[in-house]
Amino acid sequence: MPLDPYARCPCGSGKKLKFCCPDLTSEMEKIQKMLDGDQRAACLEHIRGLETKYPQRASLWGLQAMLEMQLGQTDDARATLDRFLEKHPGNPVGLAERAMLVAVTEGGRAAVAPMQDALSALDKFLPGRVFEAIGTVGHALLAQGEMFATRAHFMLCANIGGVDDKRAVEWLLRFNADTRIPVMIKEPPSMVAPPQGVAWQAACNEALRLASRGRWRDAVGQIEGAITSTGDVPELWRNLALLKGWLADTPGAVEALRKWISLDMPLDDAVEVEALAQLLDRGTENDDAENDTTVKDTEQVETVCISFVITDVEKAEAALAADARADRSGEDPATLVEEGEPRPRSVFHLLDRPLPETGVGIAREAIPHITARLLIFGRQTDREPQLELITARDERYDATRKILQDVMGDVLGSQVDEEVVSQTSRVNHAMGWSWRLPDDTPVEHQQELLKEQRHAAIFETWPKLALPDLGGRTIEETASDSNGPDSKGKIQALAAILLIEQTDTVEMSRFDMNELREKLGLPTADPIDPTGWNAGQVSLARATRLLADKLSDDALLNIYRRAAMLGARAAVRKLASEVVERESLKNRVDRAEAYGLLARCALDLDEEVTFVEHARDAATEAGESPAEWLLMLLTLLIERGDATEVQRLVTQIQADHMQEEGVPEAMLQVLYAAGIIDPGTGPLAERQQPAQQQPAIAVPSQAPSPGAPSPEAPSGKIWTPGGESGSQGQKSKIWTP
Repeated sequence: MPLDPYARCPCGSGKKLKFCCPDLTSEMEKIQKMLDGDQRAACLEHIRGLETKYPQRASLWGLQAMLEMQLGQTDDARATLDRFLEKHPGNPVGLAERAMLVAVTEGGRAAVAPMQDALSALDKFLPGRVFEAIGTVGHALLAQGEMFATRAHFMLCANIGGVDDKRAVEWLLRFNADTRIPVMIKEPPSMVAPPQGVAWQAACNEALRLASRGRWRDAVGQIEGAITSTGDVPELWRNLALLKGWLADTPGAVEALRKWISLDMPLDDAVEVEALAQLLDRGTENDDAENDTTVKDTEQVETVCISFVITDVEKAEAALAADARADRSGEDPATLVEEGEPRPRSVFHLLDRPLPETGVGIAREAIPHITARLLIFGRQTDREPQLELITARDERYDATRKILQDVMGDVLGSQVDEEVVSQTSRVNHAMGWSWRLPDDTPVEHQQELLKEQRHAAIFETWPKLALPDLGGRTIEETASDSNGPDSKGKIQALAAILLIEQTDTVEMSRFDMNELREKLGLPTADPIDPTGWNAGQVSLARATRLLADKLSDDALLNIYRRAAMLGARAAVRKLASEVVERESLKNRVDRAEAYGLLARCALDLDEEVTFVEHARDAATEAGESPAEWLLMLLTLLIERGDATEVQRLVTQIQADHMQEEGVPEAMLQVLYAAGIIDPGTGPLAERQQPAQQQPAIAVPSQAPSPGAPSPEAPSGKIWTPGGESGSQGQKSKIWTP
């Protein structure tokens, strides 16, 4: 596009190009054309060639550094920025480019300081590259698991860009929708203004002004100065904690939060603030975003792959097949190795005890646990036949190796290799389990056993584990502090329980954590009467305790919409149930959407089907197309194995909704994914079929029961205190007990 000479000069001065660098107008025109044509390498060489004619020009250095970074020439970009900032030390564009370079090369935490340098250097004008830098640093913080600081940077971008900048809004929406991120990170406390007439009023107001401009480091200076001169004030420590968290100063934020707690805070508030402190204090040394929000990586349990020579493949397989402590796996061996690697001949699971002959009436304590996976490999060109043992190096490690030796006997040769293939926290590992139930175990009994095991994990195993959040103490030890119901230990224990209660899983919705609070002698989290409360006073962490029927319509909608936006499953389940029941809200809320949210929070498949049916009916009643809900219902009915209803629903969709945009493609995708339609049938051919020519529906008569345990999908691993257990850097063949 043609260059506008009245646009802001890229040097960051805030002046228009025509008045700032008029001699560069024609060159900027050429540069603009090359950038529009994505000729970045040519553009970079052109800019470098202008150095002699236009020496030490900030606008050219900024563009040069930008292009060098985009082309991966980070060393050149660093040298360019050194020259740039030596000549123009306070230039916000140069400082922003440096922040982006540091974010790319060193990570988000290291980039916060140069980002603050750039923001502090701003006057009234904010150059586009400074805005870009805020987003870049935010994403780099996200990659390091600094969720609190990530949110602050995304919020700053959204506030600067407003509703017209769709990128910043999308970043924030995606962040809020991520169920791995705890709600208390997505809805933290906010900074507060000072009361009138206090000695620290001016400093606090200035800190608020600076913070609104993203100058959080400068705001910290104001707050710390006020604390030094006036002493410990709750509002000052609250604001300081938030500012330090936004700056990714996690130790400083945690220290300030706990100081705030100590200054005479109501118990419920203290528990939520302590829970936030525990969340911030997790995993700051781990640079993996998926782990940082779920577990503090202190003690780790390794999963190892140990290779042994075997003297005879057939004898090895026969020995395993003959022993009740080994179980042949139904997995496809090709899926267990990386592409190009030899496939195992066979795969077995090693059990900690013999598999019982029947699962009818089996007790939970009698169920064998899978402790290892065994891969049998035949002779290769460059190696003898081998067995690979994949197991956790935990308290059962020695017993697992002994069972393997007992089963294999002389056919198991010497160990030839050992490799650590993954790690997980000791707490998560202790909370997981992997059962091998006899094949005849009734589905109903499986569900009862799972319910028992989940309850035992939360109410018996977890309280006895040394938790990093509690300084290596167990929750039983922490709760036993005898300094009163609001003592430090009790607040820490209640916060740990709140965090596990807030875990966003269906399983956690089944438990009443007051049972554990009572067992530990802690105050229970009782229902809250919200009469007279302002909706903004209620945190989502506390929303499940509200007597929802006592909320005004406006207050209910406020909290419901916040819960939906931030993905607070437990709160959505309670509040949406109230929303759909109120006649007074019938014309103020999308009831189909509310039922859809309830479906996503359902405790089982049947309940999910019921909610989706309600969503379908609500959409129809509102005069809207129910196609979205019919397609969702189709997926659920296929999962449930209801062939008759699936056939009926396919007929209905084809008859009534195939002309609606996106419906044919969406239905075909559902049917393809379920294996009902041959993938060779193209969308066009399918759409051209007469309505009466329905695709053949081949649905299993019984779908696997939701949550039923299996060797391939250990149900106990899907939820754990502090988040989902998981390990990084795994090979495709790795299985973690």
